[in-house]
Amino acid sequence: MQIEHTKQALAQALLDLMSTKPIEQITVQELATACHIRRQSFYYHFADVYALVDWILTQAKASFSDSWEDFLSWQSYLTALLTHLDAQRSQYQPVVNALGFGYLYRMFQGDVQLFLRKLILHYAPTPPSEQELGFLVYYYNKVVASFLDSFLRQELPYSNRELIAHLDALVSDHARGAMLRYLGDTLD
Repeated sequence: MQIEHTKQALAQALLDLMSTKPIEQITVQELATACHIRRQSFYYHFADVYALVDWILTQAKASFSDSWEDFLSWQSYLTALLTHLDAQRSQYQPVVNALGFGYLYRMFQGDVQLFLRKLILHYAPTPPSEQELGFLVYYYNKVVASFLDSFLRQELPYSNRELIAHLDALVSDHARGAMLRYLGDTLD
């Protein structure tokens, strides 16, 4: 248990320091001093400060299910993800502020891509080619990443329920438009 306690102490010290200065100015010695351990003890647990950041993110994400199959719909998956980001905001926000959302998003990217793939296949009137599917997943991955970044930074003036309702309307409308396009119809 001592090892877990030390890791938790180092994580909290890093999060505290990240709120006062850029991560590239945080030294292993500062973290060790804050936790009352020797500098060399830090390296017993982590290769560098960024390895500690990865550990913090991994710990925070551990409370969120990685499996799409655990969710009955894309709405329930996204609701769970938003709830998770809300609950773990104190862990994620300093990382996003210091390193950008991309650093955090790479933790979720595989899950989100699987989610998007299944969502697109669910709404497609006919299965798209792998090339078309790859493009759509790439495109929507960028959209979802931007959306989640804005959500985490609290830039969206909506509740989780309202966000899901807006996204549901957009996805449904887009799916309807795509179906009509594939069928050679128009959006009258």
